[in-house]
Amino acid sequence: MSGKRPSLLDILYLDEQIAVVNKPAGIPVIPLRSGEGTSLHEVLGAHLGGERLYTVHRIDREASGVVVFARDKQTHRSLSLMFEHREVTKSYLAVVRGRPYPEAGSIELALEPDRHDPTVMTVARSGGKPSRTDYRTLEVFRGYTLLELHPVTGRMHQIRVHLAALGTPLAVDPVYGGGAAVYLSEFKREYRPKKDRPEHPLIGRLTLHARDIRFTHPVRGGELFVEAPLPHDFDLLVKQLARHAQATPEG
Repeated sequence: MSGKRPSLLDILYLDEQIAVVNKPAGIPVIPLRSGEGTSLHEVLGAHLGGERLYTVHRIDREASGVVVFARDKQTHRSLSLMFEHREVTKSYLAVVRGRPYPEAGSIELALEPDRHDPTVMTVARSGGKPSRTDYRTLEVFRGYTLLELHPVTGRMHQIRVHLAALGTPLAVDPVYGGGAAVYLSEFKREYRPKKDRPEHPLIGRLTLHARDIRFTHPVRGGELFVEAPLPHDFDLLVKQLARHAQATPEG
């Protein structure tokens, strides 16, 4: 875990067919319908001289990590089929509230849009789209857990909804049961605030990082593996939890 501070454009891999970028939290992969702000797609396209890019997949605006773009139609089609046929392996890191039981396993719950708000997903009462997320515990802290996650399917907000259903929502995820931010005072014993200075959160966005991706290169062949270093805020949270919130043997 490097704790790297990614710039708005942190290119992890680039060749004639594919661009892989480490997306910082707070910027959407594609332009918002409102037209507000900029997107990773636009920033990368401008960097490549106004080149037309093709979006292969997305991660949430407030998440960070690996995002893949295709640089031509044929590569886009090939990569899209790989995703559809589950020939792409992705892993995420997440800090969640609580401790999952069992410590490793699979969450298989069908998902559907919420009837009152289609921008939010929910566990389907019947039907829905089959969805599966594999997970394992990496480290347990007082009140929090660091997880490694492998989404087998790729539904919107899948990881977030599945973790909430497990009873361990992302530490920061106000939509699906997490908090609005994580503060050091929440877990550091004998925390003393600085006089006349409000406490700033350790992290105030989704505690979810798309760590790496692995697939067969559609043109060159052979396996392509790309990993995104942890951004500073996520790395700082994990380090402070390790320092101040070590769990007892009983949990």
